[in-house]
Amino acid sequence: MILIPLGLVVLKWDGELGAVIEASFPKNLSITPNFANQIFSMHFSGDLSESSDLIGLQILDKKVISQLLNFGQIKRSVALILHKYESSHNKEKKLVEISKEIKSDLNHGLKNLESLYKKQFSLK
Repeated sequence: MILIPLGLVVLKWDGELGAVIEASFPKNLSITPNFANQIFSMHFSGDLSESSDLIGLQILDKKVISQLLNFGQIKRSVALILHKYESSHNKEKKLVEISKEIKSDLNHGLKNLESLYKKQFSLK
């Protein structure tokens, strides 16, 4: 059985609020503030100066692959949410492609998250 990812989310780090959802697809993708903070914090070991650009983790019944994007002082994470038993094989490359498009034109990327997702996963 071939599974497609549950969705895609772009998180922005806010010093007071923590990880804030900037955009998600599908719109009804369930991401709690705690879940968002767990995804974002896994990029960092110790402090904000030491980070991992691409991470994979499992949180409860979901797998996550996340790419950290650095916009100077502002840090964002583009995360692909997978089913618990879904293979992440080949999905890292697709996430990196989506992240490149978002980084090259943030406003366009956030507005067109659905089309970026569908393009990478061959959905109409």
